[in-house]
Amino acid sequence: MNINKVTYAGRIGSISTSATPSGLQITELSVAVNKRRKGKEDITNWMRCKAFGNMAETISTYFSKGDRIYIEGELSVNNWESKSGEKHTSVEIIVNSFEFIDGKSSANQAPAKAATQQQSPAPAMATAGGDDWDDLDDDIGF
Repeated sequence: MNINKVTYAGRIGSISTSATPSGLQITELSVAVNKRRKGKEDITNWMRCKAFGNMAETISTYFSKGDRIYIEGELSVNNWESKSGEKHTSVEIIVNSFEFIDGKSSANQAPAKAATQQQSPAPAMATAGGDDWDDLDDDIGF
């Protein structure tokens, strides 16, 4: 069995949104987590995170620099070689779900939580472009 699951919570340092030629929205954000050390200076760890589709749109709409965010996702490791022959590695989190940590106004918080709850149970459907959740209602027993 293989497991690739990451839980990360911290403050957004930067956030940007772009789209692919086909129109898929991509939001990239850096998230800082401080590690407190007794009697020493704190250490800040930064992680790059990437969200796609409706989740990317929701994050870019309701979050900004300085906001705290809780993310669940999977690690993606990218290796490449520069033109000069140097080998590079980068690690990022592909976001599967997220939540607000700090209180936002209830008007702003409700849409993001709804998007998180819809995409958490079936992230593969959400990233594959399947936004038709109406069919799932028949499977719920109440």
